[in-house]
Amino acid sequence: MEALAGWAGLILGFSGLIFVHELGHFLLAKWNGVRVHVFSIGMGPYIVSFTHNGTVYALSLIPLGGYVKMMGQDDLNADLSADKNPEDFRNKRPGQKAQILVAGAAFNILLTLVLFTGCYLAGTPFEPPIIGNIAPNTALAKAVLDSDKTVPAKLKKGDRITFVNTVPVKSYFDLMMQITACPIGQPITLAVQRIDSGRGLDYVHVEMEEDKRNGIPNIGLNPGEVFKEEEVLPLGFATDYLILIGKDPAAEKESKDGAAAKTGKFKKGDRILAVEDRTKPGHPVIYPMDSEFALTNVAAGSRSSDPKQKTGEPRIFIIERDGQRIEIPVSSELDEKSTPRFGLSYGPYKRVTQIDETSEAYKAGLRRGDYVLGFQPDVPTVHPWKTGKLVWVKEIEDKKPSELAVTIPEVNGNNSHDAFRQSFVPMETVQKTGAIDALGTSWDDTKNYTVCMFSTLRNLIVGHVSAKNLSGPLGIGGTIFTVASKQSFAKYIWWLAFISLNLGVMQLLPIPLLDGFHLVIVAAEKIKGSAVNPKIQEAFLYAGLAMIGSLMIYAMWNDIVRFLPGQH
Repeated sequence: MEALAGWAGLILGFSGLIFVHELGHFLLAKWNGVRVHVFSIGMGPYIVSFTHNGTVYALSLIPLGGYVKMMGQDDLNADLSADKNPEDFRNKRPGQKAQILVAGAAFNILLTLVLFTGCYLAGTPFEPPIIGNIAPNTALAKAVLDSDKTVPAKLKKGDRITFVNTVPVKSYFDLMMQITACPIGQPITLAVQRIDSGRGLDYVHVEMEEDKRNGIPNIGLNPGEVFKEEEVLPLGFATDYLILIGKDPAAEKESKDGAAAKTGKFKKGDRILAVEDRTKPGHPVIYPMDSEFALTNVAAGSRSSDPKQKTGEPRIFIIERDGQRIEIPVSSELDEKSTPRFGLSYGPYKRVTQIDETSEAYKAGLRRGDYVLGFQPDVPTVHPWKTGKLVWVKEIEDKKPSELAVTIPEVNGNNSHDAFRQSFVPMETVQKTGAIDALGTSWDDTKNYTVCMFSTLRNLIVGHVSAKNLSGPLGIGGTIFTVASKQSFAKYIWWLAFISLNLGVMQLLPIPLLDGFHLVIVAAEKIKGSAVNPKIQEAFLYAGLAMIGSLMIYAMWNDIVRFLPGQH
């Protein structure tokens, strides 16, 4: 059912956005008396079609895209034979042409406002803008108070960011959008609500830096490191947290020539108990391996203060192997993206340490020493979870995990001795009680996201955002498919609204083949008082075709690379 929902959401969503765009061109063309030869939903051969008042209305074979074909407009052949027909696009006044050209983008932006408003009236869940992992040596870790820049801000996991400069953020997505749009080398101010304080907002000064690994401006935030809470599930067993070397297939991309491999002392299956910093004699710092970010944070904290130094300070790995405790010194090394790494392939696991023999899990075959892969709730967004599926394996290499549908028993108190704990990303629902408030929030979002898009484009041009972040139809389609198949209908509609805004805004850029370029031609025609030389138009259009074609190929290659195993 998930796959079916994904494909239906992808086809209907993509086609719907293009339909709205082309509908704008179509209606304004008709309004201004331009003859429309074809209005097609989809591309390629017609599946069904009919003709009304000289226009062919068609549903075409390829269910992605669409087009409007008007009399006298051909993107790649501006030098059409002269035609004085008043229904010819070329014979319309510049103002009429501009209306027709801008209508597609305007309809997409209008659709964004309508869909955002509907989502906020119905209620839409978002990941809150709460700090999760704070890696050492990042801008967040070095933040200072804006009122006194000599005082460290000491941000913590759980602190909520409410403003970036003067822009309010209601979700982690908003937060990442605003951060990515900021220029590198310029400080920003964050308004922070402390998790452990009832006082008002703290204003924090943060220096923007380059995230070379992800190719974006950043302050130490990453989509995969959001704030998480923990659900306590009294299922009759408990687990401990292990980090084992060489067990995570997704991590096998780590270099075989990395720092850890050079020691020749690590073995597959070793458990990392802790890592110690002994650079200050008599004052060791012990880093427990108690979270998925523990080793990443240790590597980040080991970076040398000398920017020219390629290796970090030494760290002592405390390893458990066959019941023995082993110490292995390792110094991190900078990878090709200047990120400190130990070069270890590892994975976090939860091993059963004790189990009640009367529990459902025990009766289904779960035993001490087994590895629990997780609990999959039937309704993930409603807490506490009531029902779901428990998944586990006997050995980590097992390809066919065992499964058990369970109902979470109601208990009094927190029986931690027989409870399984699973982290989850909390969601907060944004819901407005009136249409005016919902429309106001929609307008603010549309305005702020549009500014972010242009700022990110600026960062892309000056090299502060890597071109590897460009996404093409495959990437956009993959996002729509994932949201449609795995998230709520309200979130699916919200994402369509956001993509519709992107489509509308990008179409207004003065790039050949896009509506924005044709608007520039119309403006030049208005100023000049006559049509622009068709040969000049064609030259720009063919150049635009080559440029956009190259960008599309590059973006699609990025999409393909992202889909490859181990590239996420």
